[in-house]
Amino acid sequence: MAFGALEAVQDANLPYPVTVGGMNWDETNLNSTLDVSLGGHVVLGAKALDMLSDYHQQDIQPCEMNVVIDIFQSSLEGNMSRFLKNLVDDSLHKIDFSRFSQRHPETALFSLETFISQTYLPLPIEPSTDNALLKGNCT
Repeated sequence: MAFGALEAVQDANLPYPVTVGGMNWDETNLNSTLDVSLGGHVVLGAKALDMLSDYHQQDIQPCEMNVVIDIFQSSLEGNMSRFLKNLVDDSLHKIDFSRFSQRHPETALFSLETFISQTYLPLPIEPSTDNALLKGNCT
């Protein structure tokens, strides 16, 4: 859709600049480049599988499965190329996804940085709503 909007803007020959952005870290299409694209959400399936496993093992309650994860990042931040390199190099298989499970003795923070650097950041002592499980929200 973003590339369709970009093409329409280009065809309109507007006398003023228009910023066009998209989702999925779309970089180019037919020699056209978006001004910005957001991505990173493709890894959320892995988090969902860990959460389902935790729920099945009764490590989390249904009310703890509502999470907010700040995974989207702008293509302007430079992480897009690093993530896509890991994807193309097939190096995401090196990530131990069980580290994001509540069952793991050293549960790791689920973040885009993990998928770029393949290092496991520990969960913050006091989880914030934008990057960690919202524990204690069961009422």
